[in-house]
Amino acid sequence: MAGISRSTLPRRLGGTRTALNEAVRQAGIDPRRAAPARERAVAAAAELIAERGLGSATLDAVAVAAADCSLSSLHTIFDGREGLPAAASTATTRCPI
Repeated sequence: MAGISRSTLPRRLGGTRTALNEAVRQAGIDPRRAAPARERAVAAAAELIAERGLGSATLDAVAVAAADCSLSSLHTIFDGREGLPAAASTATTRCPI
């Protein structure tokens, strides 16, 4: 990829994702199949933290672990590197009632 998400590119060009989604479908991929980037990143960060500790949950490592997430997308979604571990810890400490 170009270092930006599928949503960011059309937005920057003033268009929509319709043509891009159709091209992805023609390549045999369901564009709606993947969870949103935020959900994938939080899950990947929580897994990295559980397996290797807080220091392992860098934005670079999460971008790789969360497949199809660019580093710049994570910076935007989490407003910098401090937001991701906070979101991951919140997601893993919620108590279902």
